[in-house]
Amino acid sequence: MEDKWFIYLEQNELFAHRSWTGKAVFKLAFVQDTDVVRVVAAECASDVCAARGAAYEAELLGFLIDNLLLGRSTPFPIPADVKDGPEGAYQHHVAGTGYPERTEEV
Repeated sequence: MEDKWFIYLEQNELFAHRSWTGKAVFKLAFVQDTDVVRVVAAECASDVCAARGAAYEAELLGFLIDNLLLGRSTPFPIPADVKDGPEGAYQHHVAGTGYPERTEEV
């Protein structure tokens, strides 16, 4: 199974669940002002955000939206504490993708 995420939009909320377990990880609420859509609330599962921190999880969510939903080619954020393993292994484990990577600044 390569798909790591199940992401869907329901009314004005975007949900991101892990595809294998169904665990809810991210939830975003949007409002639309004319031609602009703004995020007005963001939630991350407490156990997930506690592990890497909210700043990293926000970067990861940005990567998922950019690459999986919008078709962009944004580099995958590698947490500063992930140093072991072959290049691309952590990204594949988390996102199931092979985009360019960049190491998070400490």
